[in-house]
Amino acid sequence: CTMMPLSECVSQLQSMMIHQGGNTCFGPALKMAHALLTQGLQQQPEYSPLLMFMSDGGANDGEDEIRTLHTDLSKTTAELQVKTLAFGNGTSRDKLRHMANLGGGDFLSAIDGVELKEVFEKTAADLVVKTHFR
Repeated sequence: CTMMPLSECVSQLQSMMIHQGGNTCFGPALKMAHALLTQGLQQQPEYSPLLMFMSDGGANDGEDEIRTLHTDLSKTTAELQVKTLAFGNGTSRDKLRHMANLGGGDFLSAIDGVELKEVFEKTAADLVVKTHFR
Protein backbone atom coordinates (compact mmCIF):
# COMPACT_ATOMS: atom_id res chain seq x y z
CA CYS A 1 0.00 0.00 0.00
CA THR A 2 1.13 3.49 -0.76
CA MET A 3 -0.46 6.81 -0.05
CA MET A 4 -1.30 8.96 -3.07
CA PRO A 5 -3.69 11.74 -3.97
CA LEU A 6 -7.24 10.59 -4.66
CA SER A 7 -7.06 11.93 -8.23
CA GLU A 8 -4.22 9.49 -8.99
CA CYS A 9 -6.16 6.60 -7.43
CA VAL A 10 -9.15 7.23 -9.68
CA SER A 11 -7.06 7.22 -12.85
CA GLN A 12 -5.27 4.02 -11.76
CA LEU A 13 -8.57 2.30 -10.99
CA GLN A 14 -9.99 3.30 -14.36
CA SER A 15 -7.02 1.83 -16.18
CA MET A 16 -7.33 -1.39 -14.18
CA MET A 17 -11.02 -1.78 -15.06
CA ILE A 18 -10.42 -1.92 -18.81
CA HIS A 19 -10.92 -5.55 -19.83
CA GLN A 20 -7.93 -6.75 -21.76
CA GLY A 21 -9.22 -10.26 -22.46
CA GLY A 22 -7.35 -13.53 -22.21
CA ASN A 23 -4.31 -14.60 -20.21
CA THR A 24 -6.27 -15.24 -17.04
CA CYS A 25 -4.56 -17.70 -14.74
CA PHE A 26 -6.84 -20.70 -14.18
CA GLY A 27 -4.64 -22.28 -11.51
CA PRO A 28 -5.63 -20.12 -8.51
CA ALA A 29 -9.37 -20.47 -9.24
CA LEU A 30 -9.10 -24.25 -9.66
CA LYS A 31 -7.05 -24.58 -6.46
CA MET A 32 -9.74 -22.61 -4.60
CA ALA A 33 -12.46 -24.79 -6.14
CA HIS A 34 -10.51 -27.86 -5.04
CA ALA A 35 -10.34 -26.60 -1.46
CA LEU A 36 -14.03 -25.62 -1.37
CA LEU A 37 -15.25 -28.87 -2.90
CA THR A 38 -13.10 -30.91 -0.50
CA GLN A 39 -14.41 -28.92 2.46
CA GLY A 40 -18.00 -29.25 1.25
CA LEU A 41 -17.68 -33.01 0.86
CA GLN A 42 -16.31 -33.31 4.38
CA GLN A 43 -19.38 -31.51 5.68
CA GLN A 44 -21.93 -33.16 3.38
CA PRO A 45 -20.49 -36.32 1.83
CA GLU A 46 -23.85 -37.40 0.41
CA TYR A 47 -23.74 -34.71 -2.28
CA SER A 48 -22.26 -35.05 -5.75
CA PRO A 49 -20.26 -31.92 -6.52
CA LEU A 50 -20.37 -30.04 -9.81
CA LEU A 51 -17.55 -27.88 -11.10
CA MET A 52 -18.75 -25.54 -13.86
CA PHE A 53 -15.71 -23.72 -15.23
CA MET A 54 -16.62 -20.87 -17.58
CA SER A 55 -14.00 -18.93 -19.53
CA ASP A 56 -12.84 -17.78 -22.93
CA GLY A 57 -10.07 -20.36 -22.56
CA GLY A 58 -7.25 -17.83 -22.75
CA ALA A 59 -4.79 -19.18 -20.19
CA ASN A 60 -1.50 -21.02 -20.09
CA ASP A 61 -2.32 -23.16 -17.06
CA GLY A 62 -5.11 -25.18 -15.49
CA GLU A 63 -4.39 -28.66 -16.77
CA ASP A 64 -2.41 -29.80 -13.72
CA GLU A 65 -4.91 -28.28 -11.30
CA ILE A 66 -7.98 -29.86 -12.87
CA ARG A 67 -6.23 -33.23 -13.16
CA THR A 68 -5.30 -33.08 -9.44
CA LEU A 69 -8.80 -32.00 -8.47
CA HIS A 70 -10.35 -34.86 -10.42
CA THR A 71 -7.86 -37.42 -9.05
CA ASP A 72 -8.26 -36.31 -5.44
CA LEU A 73 -12.05 -36.18 -5.49
CA SER A 74 -12.23 -39.53 -7.29
CA LYS A 75 -10.70 -41.04 -4.15
CA THR A 76 -13.85 -40.06 -2.24
CA THR A 77 -17.33 -41.52 -2.63
CA ALA A 78 -18.43 -38.37 -4.46
CA GLU A 79 -19.14 -38.41 -8.17
CA LEU A 80 -17.50 -35.17 -9.29
CA GLN A 81 -19.08 -33.70 -12.39
CA VAL A 82 -16.79 -31.39 -14.36
CA LYS A 83 -18.12 -29.12 -17.07
CA THR A 84 -16.05 -26.55 -18.89
CA LEU A 85 -17.92 -23.82 -20.71
CA ALA A 86 -16.49 -21.69 -23.51
CA PHE A 87 -18.38 -18.40 -23.50
CA GLY A 88 -18.28 -15.83 -26.27
CA ASN A 89 -16.73 -15.50 -29.70
CA GLY A 90 -13.05 -16.19 -30.20
CA THR A 91 -12.80 -18.68 -27.37
CA SER A 92 -10.05 -21.25 -27.04
CA ARG A 93 -12.35 -24.24 -27.29
CA ASP A 94 -9.47 -26.70 -27.57
CA LYS A 95 -8.06 -25.62 -24.20
CA LEU A 96 -11.41 -25.98 -22.43
CA ARG A 97 -12.24 -29.24 -24.22
CA HIS A 98 -8.89 -30.64 -23.08
CA MET A 99 -9.54 -29.52 -19.50
CA ALA A 100 -12.96 -31.20 -19.57
CA ASN A 101 -11.32 -34.44 -20.71
CA LEU A 102 -8.70 -34.23 -17.95
CA GLY A 103 -11.48 -33.74 -15.41
CA GLY A 104 -13.53 -36.62 -16.79
CA GLY A 105 -16.27 -34.23 -17.75
CA ASP A 106 -18.09 -32.44 -20.51
CA PHE A 107 -17.25 -29.51 -22.74
CA LEU A 108 -20.03 -26.97 -23.37
CA SER A 109 -20.15 -23.72 -25.31
CA ALA A 110 -22.31 -20.65 -25.63
CA ILE A 111 -21.84 -17.67 -27.92
CA ASP A 112 -24.26 -15.24 -26.28
CA GLY A 113 -26.56 -14.79 -23.30
CA VAL A 114 -29.41 -16.74 -24.88
CA GLU A 115 -27.22 -19.81 -25.42
CA LEU A 116 -25.66 -19.38 -21.98
CA LYS A 117 -29.12 -19.48 -20.38
CA GLU A 118 -29.95 -22.64 -22.34
CA VAL A 119 -26.70 -24.33 -21.24
CA PHE A 120 -27.36 -23.55 -17.58
CA GLU A 121 -30.99 -24.69 -17.80
CA LYS A 122 -29.99 -27.99 -19.43
CA THR A 123 -27.24 -28.53 -16.86
CA ALA A 124 -29.68 -27.87 -14.02
CA ALA A 125 -32.25 -30.24 -15.53
CA ASP A 126 -29.60 -32.96 -15.86
CA LEU A 127 -28.64 -32.49 -12.21
CA VAL A 128 -32.22 -32.94 -11.08
CA VAL A 129 -32.52 -36.15 -13.10
CA LYS A 130 -29.29 -37.56 -11.63
CA THR A 131 -30.42 -36.69 -8.12
CA HIS A 132 -33.86 -38.30 -8.46
CA PHE A 133 -32.71 -41.53 -10.11
CA ARG A 134 -29.73 -42.52 -8.01
